[in-house]
Amino acid sequence: LAIGHCGVSSWERAVLGLPAVALVNADNQEGVATALRQRGAAAWLRPIQESRAADIATEVRFLLENDDARRAMSSAAAELVDGQGARRAARALSALLEEER
Repeated sequence: LAIGHCGVSSWERAVLGLPAVALVNADNQEGVATALRQRGAAAWLRPIQESRAADIATEVRFLLENDDARRAMSSAAAELVDGQGARRAARALSALLEEER
């Protein structure tokens, strides 16, 4: 179980199937947080400025005490990404370089 922000690390956690309590630290992270929560891939709390330590503790406690919920979140997160993004990016860049030659 991880506690983290909804930036790029969201996808790193997802590829590992790591259940997460997601915190929003910037406006551009709200869409990611909403999508993760809707898909059951993370629990999302209000923007961090509005969240209290008690809210985070409650969510963490729930997930630690509920194996089924944690497993479901793990599966949902892992289904979002395949871990092959770097490989696809490298292929795309290689193709561009080949076109330039």
